[in-house]
Amino acid sequence: MKQRIIKYLQCKKGFSAKEFLMAISVIGILCAISIPQYYSLKLNSSKRLADGVATAITHALKENLVSIPIDANPLASHCESCFSGIPRIKVTQNRWYKNTDSEYFYYESSVDTTRNPREKPLFKIIISADSKSAVLVQP
Repeated sequence: MKQRIIKYLQCKKGFSAKEFLMAISVIGILCAISIPQYYSLKLNSSKRLADGVATAITHALKENLVSIPIDANPLASHCESCFSGIPRIKVTQNRWYKNTDSEYFYYESSVDTTRNPREKPLFKIIISADSKSAVLVQP
C-alpha cells in the first residue's frame, strides 16, 4: 500500500485543468468583492481626513489659536505643510492645494505642477468670511 501511494505521488505532476480553473475562479470572485470595498474605504478615509481638518481649523479659529491666513504657503500652490500652525493637524501628504487664503482643495492624487486643470478636487475646505469656522464642501 505504501509503495502504491509513493508511486502515485511520483507519477502525478502539476494540477489538472479542473483544479486550475477552480483556483482561478475563486481568486476572481475574491477580487470582485474586495476591489470595490477597497475604493470605498479609500474614499471614506479621505473624507474623514478632510472633515477632521475642517473641524480642527474651526476649533483653532474659535479659540483664536490662528488667524487668516493660517499658513505661509503662497496662493495657487500645493501645500505640504498647509495646516502646520494648527494644533493636532499633521498633514504631510502632498494632496492639498491652497487656492486662496480661505480656500483649500483636496485631490485624489498628489498635487504637482503638471496637474490637469479640469481635474476636480474630491473635497474643498472654505473658511468662513467671519473667520470663525471652516466648512467642508464636496464639489
